[in-house]
Amino acid sequence: MRSSRIPVVGMIVLLTLAGIPPSVTAPLPSDQSQNGAGTVKHTVNGELSYLSINGSIKRNDTVTLSQDVGSAVALDTIRFEQEYALTRIEAADKNATNETAFATNEIETVETRTKELRERQNDTVQAYNAGELTSETFLRELALIATEARRTQVLADYLTNAENDSLARQANDIKQELFMFQGPVRTRVRSALDGDSSAPNRFFVRTSSEGVVLATIDESDGEATYVREAYLDGARSRPDGPKNLNATYMREKVTEQYGISKDYIQEELGVTSFYQYRLYPPEYASEAGIKHYVDRGSGNVVFEHQKVTIEEERTVEHESQMSRNEELALTRKTTFPGGYMYVRLTHPDEGEPLNGTVSVDGRTVGTTDEGSLLMLQPPNGSTITGTVGTENVSVTVENDNRQPPAPAENP
Repeated sequence: MRSSRIPVVGMIVLLTLAGIPPSVTAPLPSDQSQNGAGTVKHTVNGELSYLSINGSIKRNDTVTLSQDVGSAVALDTIRFEQEYALTRIEAADKNATNETAFATNEIETVETRTKELRERQNDTVQAYNAGELTSETFLRELALIATEARRTQVLADYLTNAENDSLARQANDIKQELFMFQGPVRTRVRSALDGDSSAPNRFFVRTSSEGVVLATIDESDGEATYVREAYLDGARSRPDGPKNLNATYMREKVTEQYGISKDYIQEELGVTSFYQYRLYPPEYASEAGIKHYVDRGSGNVVFEHQKVTIEEERTVEHESQMSRNEELALTRKTTFPGGYMYVRLTHPDEGEPLNGTVSVDGRTVGTTDEGSLLMLQPPNGSTITGTVGTENVSVTVENDNRQPPAPAENP
């Protein structure tokens, strides 16, 4: 582009942090709700908040990935094509005789690619829901889509420097849209497929007809971090529908759903189709917060991702389950399905921690190593079994029916 100015992407508003607890489950705005929308839920002790799929769940799984040479080669090819595409567009721009015509043509190209990626993802979800794809293949396809999105985003970013303000804003809209295909869990899926030994390799997957939730536990930097992303394509407004919900209205709706004061929300940017916010609930005050993309037509949260430092204090402890011979006790501390949990095996009388194997529905997850096993919490109805020698004890994962805390008033 001829211009080196930075396009306007929205006002960044930094707001003061102070402490109030989150609320109970908060529905989406009643006048904007739709079948594909989600619901913001909170753990019963008010420690964690997350965007949940509202529609009927089609698939639930927890899967372990290993290095995949074919996927790694495909990902590297896309990265190489990204570098080539940027070189090409820079050269074409330099030789263009009509700046506006050049930018218009290139923006149409990246807009078409973005629409194709959205369709490709929706088709992939439908194929997975129909049982045509394994969970491993599903995650590989999402990683490829994320890498393709990054390649397209590099071109869109270049076009945000267009001399024509309208075209620059359009390019920025596309650039921001493409972030929704590049969640933090997909980044870690890609690392696992590349064979990165420090990357997490166990992932939670949940889908509905128009929604995807992914989660993992990342211990690569020496500190356990829970990473989650939720994308609800069905929560979006029609492409030809109005996009007239303003920032104040959207901010109020988001804080209402998460049950926190508007003093805990940071507006990061606003574009034609959505606003991007980052929430800083008190319990996340020292962390990255929760990032959302909120549709300006429906008022729904379409994309949420979060990275939370794992702390045992955020879990809910359940009554221990004894083995038949009362020689082994299993204690679990949970958050929510797809969240994180701890499993501890002990001697019932002495309380001594035991080294045993933990499995979910017959599939081995790991060992307690004379302590607790940190793991992804499986879906409700799953059976967790702890085994030490010839002793074993099982427990079924169920909802905790204790009453959540009431929402706090805004200060």
